Amino acid sequence: MAFFVVQGLTSLYQMTTGGTASSALTLPTGVTLDSTLRLRGAVLGNLAVLVGSPSENITVDQDGVVRRLSPRPPSVAPVLAVGSAGTLSGTYTVWITFKFKDEFGNILAESDFSPISASVVLTSDMLSATKIQLTTESIPTGTFFSRQLYRSATSGTVKFPWLELEGNTLMAVEDDLSDAGLALVAAPTDLGNPPNFENIVSWKSRLWGKSVIEPDTLYQSGNGKAYAFPAARTIPIPPTNADTVGITGFLPRRDELGVGKRNSIHKISGTNEDNFTRTVITEGIGIWAMDSCVVVHDVGYFLGNPYGLYTWGPGGVKNISDTKVKAWFETDTYFNRSEFDNAWGMYDPTTNSYILLLSNAGDTTLNRWIQYDISTGNFWGPHKTDAFTPTGGVLLRDANDIAIPVWMASDGKLYKPQA
Repeated sequence: MAFFVVQGLTSLYQMTTGGTASSALTLPTGVTLDSTLRLRGAVLGNLAVLVGSPSENITVDQDGVVRRLSPRPPSVAPVLAVGSAGTLSGTYTVWITFKFKDEFGNILAESDFSPISASVVLTSDMLSATKIQLTTESIPTGTFFSRQLYRSATSGTVKFPWLELEGNTLMAVEDDLSDAGLALVAAPTDLGNPPNFENIVSWKSRLWGKSVIEPDTLYQSGNGKAYAFPAARTIPIPPTNADTVGITGFLPRRDELGVGKRNSIHKISGTNEDNFTRTVITEGIGIWAMDSCVVVHDVGYFLGNPYGLYTWGPGGVKNISDTKVKAWFETDTYFNRSEFDNAWGMYDPTTNSYILLLSNAGDTTLNRWIQYDISTGNFWGPHKTDAFTPTGGVLLRDANDIAIPVWMASDGKLYKPQA
């Protein structure tokens, strides 16, 4: 079932393809929305992953349930002890993760591992795990909580799934499952809690994000796992520490992920974590406006630096504005260039046009827009409307799955073109 998520001030709403909005969605305890920051998001599987304005990364599912992107990991290791008579002999260690699952038992999210327990030595005993930490968070409505225990084989260091404790009441457990009885597949190696993201994109069945506190680092999730961001799978995007802005935008083409800095553009290519590689596309040209990035028919469009409108496609990076409307971007006559970093791009399929919202000279709101006709290469504008003040634009799909451009406005309404 298709659905859309919109933010109004400090609340989230789910909207159907027919334009009907839900009541305000319930946020996880402790999570708030900042109305001064932009909501950004990506879709992976059946989850909308939202970052930017939320105080923590969150997801929204088709039932309107809002959860943290990844459960906070246990901060305390389990305590092991020699249990009652059993059959285990050797030296063992244990780890714990927190899980959220759906009603069918599918894993919605799993936290990073707890600290490793102190080892315990057994001689034909049961292994006892006690003082198993409970989550300190409220369990979100509509989810099923469990604690997954992972155990080593005797004297080993590899984590194997051992026991899963459903609910949040059981505080101790005993078991003497042999090493041979453990699961043949070891614990996931791609677990890891993400930082707070400022921007995020979906590419190659993974999420890729720019964090708030490490803006030069590109994070990637596990394959098909929106919640798992292993620390070992990050890619630094140079130059590092050159400014406080860092990564300025993403262009997810079919086989390449464009990653912008203000003065360079890089691409990630490959098919999985074993062969993802970074390559420099351009130096001296960069992405300036994060929300100007739009990919249409495998060609990326963006407001770039030096100021101008650019494309990135099979033929490389090209400036498409200098020959026709250079003055729009290189003078102060038409637009407030100090507001260029707040520019917003969108695609209009009804006219096959890339639209860029900008601020009029002397203004700070997005009260003008220009239009680039992809079919003809012509520019149109600057345009304005007295009906509302735009704050952005998106593509939504109606009940017949037809894509339509929709304007977001400062009056809290969504507008669509008249037929």
